[in-house]
Amino acid sequence: MGATEPLLYWSASHDNIYVANEERGYEIWVLDFKGKLIRKIQKEYRKIPVSENYKKKTLHSFPEYMREKMKDVLYFPAFHPPIQSIVAGDDGVLLVSTFEEGKNPGEFMFDIFNEEGVFIGRKSLNVWVWEGHLWAQIKADKLYCLKEKDSGYKELVVYNIKWE
Repeated sequence: MGATEPLLYWSASHDNIYVANEERGYEIWVLDFKGKLIRKIQKEYRKIPVSENYKKKTLHSFPEYMREKMKDVLYFPAFHPPIQSIVAGDDGVLLVSTFEEGKNPGEFMFDIFNEEGVFIGRKSLNVWVWEGHLWAQIKADKLYCLKEKDSGYKELVVYNIKWE
């Protein structure tokens, strides 16, 4: 049994739907609201090995009485998928959470694409991702997201966004 389900991510802006599927690698399909493919966003990526820390955190999500048994049942691949999750802003800007560790503990690197699907940069952020869902929204030049503290407590954080 795989440690996680195959990942399928989606998000929507005011006029597009963004869909990524773990099986396609780092490829995000941009569709209109009728389901017509507008473009594909692709990017080279570095394979990130699945760490012992990640395995422990995954096992810790099970009730204590099940953890020892799950060690023998779960299969962890050698590498993470290229994408952890995605979130689109109303303006069409797309944030893509990778499994690459960020600059500070608890942070991951995010790739940023403009409304035309052009890569414009990267940012290290602590945004809570749970079961493939990125707990964030982009509205009116602000990023609203849940951040997980070391204690496990979640707090709402608001970032001002300025694209340069």
